[in-house]
Amino acid sequence: RVIAAPGRSRDARRASIGVRRREKTPAPYSGGPPLSHRQDPSAFTPALALVSICKNNLSKVARNQTLATVRLIQADASTFELPQGPITAFFFNPFKGPPLEQVALNLTKNAARTGAEVWLIYINPLHLNLFIDQGFKVVHSLSHRKILLAVVAQMQPNAIPE
Repeated sequence: RVIAAPGRSRDARRASIGVRRREKTPAPYSGGPPLSHRQDPSAFTPALALVSICKNNLSKVARNQTLATVRLIQADASTFELPQGPITAFFFNPFKGPPLEQVALNLTKNAARTGAEVWLIYINPLHLNLFIDQGFKVVHSLSHRKILLAVVAQMQPNAIPE
């Protein structure tokens, strides 16, 4: 135990008895990108961290069951060119306003162009109205204490609004 000496700072008291001050180092992001990205801070981005977490989660699920083919894509969602065929889009309240409006419009246009249906899984659907306005129909919802937690919605190609 160090007893305070008048006029001496805490660091001076520690130094007098040989206690070194611990340097503050940032804690590594536990779910972040692979170690190589942690070693080079300039290579770290939040998007890389999210992709890394997603890959890690998929590998855990794949150990216990057979998965459909999953492709992870890191891109600007508002300008991403959607693939041909049926689409299942998963959102966990990712963004709001114009970017989300554009994504909803892109999904609708893709359904009209390809004739394929689009499924939407939306967790914490704060901006569900943007998808409803584009013609998505809610086929299942999950609520708790009158709070909407998640929805599954579908866009039928023949139900696209003009």
